Amino acid sequence: MQLPLTRWLALRISIMNQEHFRVDLSKRVVNKFIEQQMQISFKQYRSDLHQYYCEFEDPVEARANPPERLTNPEDWNHLCDRWETPEWKEITKKNKKNRAKLPFNHRAGSKSFLQLQHELKIKEGSDIGPVDLFGESHYNEKDGLVNDNAEDAYENMQNLIKAPTQEGCEPVTQPEACRKVLGDRPDHVKGLGYGPQPTLCKRGSSSNVTSSTLYEKELEKKVEDMEVEMREMKTENQRLKESVSTWEDRWNEISRFMAGRQGDGPSNN
Repeated sequence: MQLPLTRWLALRISIMNQEHFRVDLSKRVVNKFIEQQMQISFKQYRSDLHQYYCEFEDPVEARANPPERLTNPEDWNHLCDRWETPEWKEITKKNKKNRAKLPFNHRAGSKSFLQLQHELKIKEGSDIGPVDLFGESHYNEKDGLVNDNAEDAYENMQNLIKAPTQEGCEPVTQPEACRKVLGDRPDHVKGLGYGPQPTLCKRGSSSNVTSSTLYEKELEKKVEDMEVEMREMKTENQRLKESVSTWEDRWNEISRFMAGRQGDGPSNN
């Protein structure tokens, strides 16, 4: 049992290399999640290598001291070539300016928002909405919310949720409040990372959303039917194999019997 371990690196290498998960790659959502995680891990890995490179004031010295985790020297030289180009330096400069323009940064550290949301769900005993997640991920006991921008955004979202509604209208949900205050992008809601997904209402009419939902459900139903059919075919195939094996045993038994009868036949003497 490895659950008492506090972190992944505490596991033995032999256990790390074992296969612990059965992944159903026929499901689109599973494929998308795996691709996102691989993309994030790869970007983080290269970012760590670049930070290591920046620790050296002399690029020549940096090249001569590749990190231990990088086993191929050619890869290190290739990365150094890229980081030393004028184009890369210009991109780095722009990214630094863009990061300085961020209205607020989260306080979740290395935890993903999904991990934080899961921990809060266990702690509170109920599901955690995106507004509550924003408050928790941008707050600490010492300083409160990270800055005035985060405080204003959180307050605006709370006001939208608590605002009285007119007759016949539904109250604003937490995902809607996040989208209205923080905005969204095709792959995530701003300020909440790549876990929470934006609602579809902004991108089309309700009829389009309904059609898309029905189409996805229809596809899921077809996939389920195909999986059932495949299981039935496998069962039937196994039954046929067993039947053939039984007939082979019977045929062998008859053959041995006939061979014995021929051996016991009348002699020519």
